[in-house]
Amino acid sequence: MRILVLSLSLLLPLAGYGQDQVAKSSPEAVNEEMLYSHEDIQALKKSADSLNLRFLQCVPNPVYYSLPQTQATEMTLTIEGKKAAFLEARLQQGISIEQLLNEFPGIKIKDSSHVILSYKTGYDEYQKKNVTTLYNGDGNGFSHTYFDQLPTGSWIYSMSDDKEKEYRSIEVWLLDKPFTTIKLPIAYSRMIQYADCMIDTTTKLMLSKGGFGEEENKPFQALEGIVYRKTNKNVDPRYYTYLNENDIKYIQREYYQNDSIKLLLDRAVKEALEKGNGSIPLEKAARAIYSLDTVLLMKRSRVVYGSCSQDDAPRRHARDIAVLASQTHQWPVFIRAHLDIMNDYFGRMSDGSYAEQGRKTYLRELELLDIPAQQLLLGTIFMTSNLPSSHYTGDLRRIGRAFTESAYAAAFEEQIKSILKDKDLDPFNKCIFFLLYLNYCYRQPLQSDTDAKINELKAASDSYPEFIQAGIRGIR
Repeated sequence: MRILVLSLSLLLPLAGYGQDQVAKSSPEAVNEEMLYSHEDIQALKKSADSLNLRFLQCVPNPVYYSLPQTQATEMTLTIEGKKAAFLEARLQQGISIEQLLNEFPGIKIKDSSHVILSYKTGYDEYQKKNVTTLYNGDGNGFSHTYFDQLPTGSWIYSMSDDKEKEYRSIEVWLLDKPFTTIKLPIAYSRMIQYADCMIDTTTKLMLSKGGFGEEENKPFQALEGIVYRKTNKNVDPRYYTYLNENDIKYIQREYYQNDSIKLLLDRAVKEALEKGNGSIPLEKAARAIYSLDTVLLMKRSRVVYGSCSQDDAPRRHARDIAVLASQTHQWPVFIRAHLDIMNDYFGRMSDGSYAEQGRKTYLRELELLDIPAQQLLLGTIFMTSNLPSSHYTGDLRRIGRAFTESAYAAAFEEQIKSILKDKDLDPFNKCIFFLLYLNYCYRQPLQSDTDAKINELKAASDSYPEFIQAGIRGIR
């Protein structure tokens, strides 16, 4: 079988609990750092209330099953290159560890540890085929291995491709027992169901009409030419490449008096909606003339990619969409845009460590909507074998950081610790939530807060499952 091994860090992105109460908003609570106005939040609450009522009518006892999983002993075997093929054949035959040591007396075994294994079948965009992804981790993090088919037998292995070396290394996992699925407790299943109820899985944030900036909007270019000539007579048009605020106001003022400007702006807006080749100046010009719904459609039709990882243009574009959706009270678009900002889900991730200080997660806005935001976000973290294909999956790093800004951080800590100790939850999901909690700890505003939370974990290590204890021991 052909196998590719990828190492992942603690920041691996993955998909009745909830905060004890929901935040009660007031005009004073919505300040200049918030994305949305007090009035818009009040209107969005009505949408959230109706969705909460719909949630109460959902299937009362949804059933979700974990990814198939088991536990295994992970080892690295080193053997003479000429014996590697024979060793591979014996692994496929299910050789015992005692037989392995007897038949290959020169073999070296190192890095032995007990880990959780879980697999998920899906389509790999790079290999362009269906593959089985084997996740493994001991609470420190995950790596994953791609298989052409579902692994069977008592051994799973990954052999290095270098056949010319005198010695070859083989990563192996000796399974404790066959893979099985575990039914999630109803409390967690309801959290997943709540996320799918509040985050409309049929809504597409971007309307995929193209619009990557390659195709020019010729009507708007013609309109710009008129503006340059009328308002900037002393500027060489070869070097004047943008419209300033006075230019925008000139278009809006002249729209109802100048037939040429009206015709060109109308055509530019129509083309932007059809081809996705709008722009910020066009959207600004249209805002005082067209409805906010139309401006929102223009923005959703225009895809924005950052020029580099430090370019936050995609993030600002999503923020504009979220604000417009809040102003037009379009909950499905609003919640998708808001969560994309929170999870940094853009064509080029924009939330490098150098940018964190200036980029918030905006969890407080969700809490002010009087919804159990904790339940909503944790519902995007679980991994199961029967999630809807369009289920919204959260990012551990970003959501962990978001809860450092929460008004209910203490309730979040209490719930995560309860999840890690829940004997009825499958081990792999516990590993996921352990990594979520570590991200929360490491992104505390003060180093002293991080140290205190890590020390608390270490002090209570014995109360957690063995594989979580292994993760705690691995904390530096």
